Amino acid sequence: TLDFAAAMAMAVRFYDPIDHAYGEKLSEASRSAYAAALLMEVKGFKNPEGIVTGEYGDEGLEDELYWASAELYRTFGEEGYRKKFEDIAFGHISHGYGWEDVYSFGNVAYINCEYPVDEVLKTMIRGAITAKADYLMTICRSNGYNVSFNEKSFIWGSNMYLIQNASHLYMAYTLTGKEEYLISAKEHMHYIFGKNPCNVCFLTGFGSNRVSHPHHRPSAAQSAPMQGMIIGGPDSGLHDPTAEEHCKGNPPAKCYTDQLLSYSTNEITLYWNSAMLLLMAQLLREDSKA
Repeated sequence: TLDFAAAMAMAVRFYDPIDHAYGEKLSEASRSAYAAALLMEVKGFKNPEGIVTGEYGDEGLEDELYWASAELYRTFGEEGYRKKFEDIAFGHISHGYGWEDVYSFGNVAYINCEYPVDEVLKTMIRGAITAKADYLMTICRSNGYNVSFNEKSFIWGSNMYLIQNASHLYMAYTLTGKEEYLISAKEHMHYIFGKNPCNVCFLTGFGSNRVSHPHHRPSAAQSAPMQGMIIGGPDSGLHDPTAEEHCKGNPPAKCYTDQLLSYSTNEITLYWNSAMLLLMAQLLREDSKA
């Protein structure tokens, strides 16, 4: 509900100048969802009893409230939203561009807000973003592929986490103008497109050595992968029988197999693709300036 409120607040800023009536509808949706969420006595999310499919568990809603408050303040400029955000941010500043941790979206909204903000907090957030980027850079310098991963990083959906790290680096570049952050973000994209230990372009439909058998039912039905989808990537946990069969004994960065049934390394998900789209948009924005 809070993610919906945040997304609708963002949409207002895009659509209202074009279609004010639609903008009003989005505004009402955003405000109503935010108000409803504050009334809910929900501490997190777990699958209901009897549901055995994969769980998108979430132990707390603080980050969702953080993001939604920042977006609604940036859109509507009302002090109540600002206070909710600042009450959390002054306690701690966190990061995350994923579905489970969305703090970074709140950080970006707050520091780019045109309404008055606490300048001390804004400086703190900017400093936290660059500190995170500097930490990622130390990992990049010890990685042969110039990406922010070590041997423990290759978990289920590793490509998403690598892409999110690139977005952190890009944001630090926009705040500081330091080219090293931008160059590093681009190296992460190079990794996705094939400069990786698997020698595979992880985006379907592209590259001379490409993903041919993603764990994706529509693609399987037509015996060809639909183009433009990011797959999960190496997962050293070998979380499916096919991965265990084909990758057992491999180093973590090579625990990937292009097999239809390897759902832990070769699956397609919406949230992995959304991370990819964000990074592509960020880097294309810089190319358009050149």
